[in-house]
Amino acid sequence: GNITSAALTLTATAGVTINNDLTSTGAITVDADSDDATAGTFTIAANVDVDAQDNAISITAVDVVFSGTNTFDSGTANLSFLPSQSVTVGLGDGANATGNAFKLSEAELDSLATSGTLTIGNASTTEIAVDNWSVIGTITGDITLLATAAGGDITVDSATLASAGALTLTANDTLTVSQDLSAAGNIDLDAGATGMVFSGTRAVTTSAGTIDLAASGNITTAALTLTATAGVTINNDLTSTGAIT
Repeated sequence: GNITSAALTLTATAGVTINNDLTSTGAITVDADSDDATAGTFTIAANVDVDAQDNAISITAVDVVFSGTNTFDSGTANLSFLPSQSVTVGLGDGANATGNAFKLSEAELDSLATSGTLTIGNASTTEIAVDNWSVIGTITGDITLLATAAGGDITVDSATLASAGALTLTANDTLTVSQDLSAAGNIDLDAGATGMVFSGTRAVTTSAGTIDLAASGNITTAALTLTATAGVTINNDLTSTGAIT
């Protein structure tokens, strides 16, 4: 039968597996790698659904595995995937995403549902590679990607990375954008000392918000179009070999 809970915290050193549908009327908090050792994967069995009924879900693990057709739903509350160790994160099915230690495939990402904030990454994340993940779907809130470990990088190689809410990308070191970005809310891009690189001719577009570009290093581009309804802020030197619009 199903698993029900008012609120649930699961803590293990060597992994957590959910084998049946789980419904909670409170927050779900999972730490599948509480000793931050080599083991500690969070696994959902095939055709299992997790529904927190508008309560937050937070998953800390060394990796996440969805074994089949699943639904992972926090409703209006936040949904977080937090690597437990110093690892690289891959999002999508592209070649740059699939070889990473902590990975969510396109199918796994498509099973996520939230109108709150989806956060992936933290201060343990050394790299996030987004490749072949176009988002939207049932993620109707904000999207935040964090690679804030020392030297942490974010690369965006997928077709247009699009958020139904705000879009925040924060890298401790380099943020490389090789595809267009779009959002229905604010777009905040933040890079470290190596700076922010827009590879090729890029467009960053918000239909209802601001665009804020910040880097400890310089911002470089071949050509860049920035479109916002409520303002654009460039906080660091910007160098372009093509038109800036």
